[in-house]
Amino acid sequence: MNMKKAATLVLAAFLGACAAYIVMQRTDSGDGSEQAGGSTESGVEVVAPIVEDWEQAAAEERKVIAYYFHGDFRCATCRKIEALSHEAVSEGFADALAKGRLEWRVVNTDAQESQHFIEDYQLASQSLVLAELTGSERKRWKNLERVWLLVDDREGFIDYVRRETSAFLGARP
Repeated sequence: MNMKKAATLVLAAFLGACAAYIVMQRTDSGDGSEQAGGSTESGVEVVAPIVEDWEQAAAEERKVIAYYFHGDFRCATCRKIEALSHEAVSEGFADALAKGRLEWRVVNTDAQESQHFIEDYQLASQSLVLAELTGSERKRWKNLERVWLLVDDREGFIDYVRRETSAFLGARP
């Protein structure tokens, strides 16, 4: 776990515990019974804990998704681009993949539920796209169009994909 994520989780736990304590103090009527919530006699509104779900807090983190988009028809060149892209990402960024900072996804844009990607990423053909997200909000994206030019240069292809992915992650491969 990186330091930023650890600090975020510690802070979230602290704030959640503080909020829970405040709720307990505000809902305790002093006679052993508790109020159901809402407003206290002093007019102060009872608040719910700040962090209710650790997964929700983790989902707000920044991540990069490496998408390989293809259609139903897949030629040998398209399959080679997918294989080289997967190799570049999986071998170059194993740690980022394991930590969830980077995801690899293969998407068939001919499938009804995936056709929105064509407009979302302005796809004209099979493509490798990097997308940076914070939570569920897409911040930026880039279609790595040079993969088509480098498909017959394995080292150049892998280097290009790793450089671009590093730039999105903000780190070296």
